[in-house]
Order: sequence, then C-alpha cells, then structure tokens
Amino acid sequence: MPKNTAYINNVIVGTVVGVWGLKGYLKVKPFTDNPHRLSPGSQMLLGESLATISDIKDSGSKTKIKFDIVNDRNQAESFVGHDLTIPESELENLPSSTYYYFEIIGIKVQTEDCNPIGKVSEILPAGGTDVYVISRGQEKEILLPATTHTILNIDTEENIMTVRLADKP
Repeated sequence: MPKNTAYINNVIVGTVVGVWGLKGYLKVKPFTDNPHRLSPGSQMLLGESLATISDIKDSGSKTKIKFDIVNDRNQAESFVGHDLTIPESELENLPSSTYYYFEIIGIKVQTEDCNPIGKVSEILPAGGTDVYVISRGQEKEILLPATTHTILNIDTEENIMTVRLADKP
C-alpha cells in the first residue's frame, strides 16, 4: 500500500473501542475474519492516519493492537471511536453468492412480489447462519436468517435483496 494515500473506497475492518496499558495499545473490535488482515506489518488507515501494526495481542472479542504511530496511552485515547479502514481494492475476491458485510448493510429489501419492506441495518452472527436485521422505519424490525430459503437474490449492483417471508400461522 502506498504511503500517504487517501483511500477513495474504504472498507472498515475494525473500530477502536478502548485503550489497554500505558504503551499505546488500542482495543479493537474487528470486523474481519481474514486472519492476516490484523497482523504485524499490516497497513491501514487509523482514522485519517496511515498506520502499520507493530504488535497484536488477541483475547476474545477485543483485539489489542499496537500501531507504529501510537506511542502512549494519551495518544491512544485520542483514537477511541475511530475506524480502521483499508482500500476496497485490497479485499480478496469471494466465492459466488458470498458477500462482505459492507455490501449487505444498507441494502434495500423487498419481497418476492417486489413489495419494499426496509433496509438491512445490522448483521447478527448466529452460529452457522447470520441473521439480517431489517429496519422498517417506525415499524418493528424484522429478523431474517441468511439462508437460501429466505434470501432469494442479492443484487449488489442494484442494491436490492429479494426475500421470502415466512408464512404466518
């Protein structure tokens, strides 16, 4: 990755949620399942600054990361709430019918009869199958399992997901 390059299409791979210790480690909530994305030597934008991971300590849902540009706790605290991003061009190609979360969050959702029902606002990991949270404005949210029975089609170019709603008893 070239130095001092502003990324046009950034993808969030984590968010800084806190600090750890006195040496400038950041607690990061990762949004990537690529084991090499958050590893020593990886470069990304930390907020608006290009940073390289110099050390990492993995523990459960929060990863503690030391970046080359963060030297102490005070500096680390200034990054809380900032995202870690990479250029979209650095993403690996996924198999057919597999999508990155950023491609799904915000997509419009319609029934198989083309009736709009809302937008995907969140993805909940639930064991082997994710669950899509569909926001419907003032109405209650709908939870849909990401299965081929429920999700009939995802068109990222048109930003539309077509779904089959379960029949009500």
